[in-house]
Amino acid sequence: IKAHDWLVWQLLGRPVRRAQVKIVSVSPRLTRTVTTDAAGAYLFTNVPAGEYTLSAAKPGYLEIVFGARRQRLGC
Repeated sequence: IKAHDWLVWQLLGRPVRRAQVKIVSVSPRLTRTVTTDAAGAYLFTNVPAGEYTLSAAKPGYLEIVFGARRQRLGC
């Protein structure tokens, strides 16, 4: 994957500026963090293929995580 860009928005339809967006992969072992711009946009470049967890966070907001797996209880 050469580049991947998205937008971070509030539920009210406004962009979230200066949010920290992070991708984490176990294999290949990789962590990258970027900051959203004034339009809430961010861009990761030169990301190797693989499974990633993507999170977005900013003080005053709840952190959101995509791609995380929950542990099954009682198994």
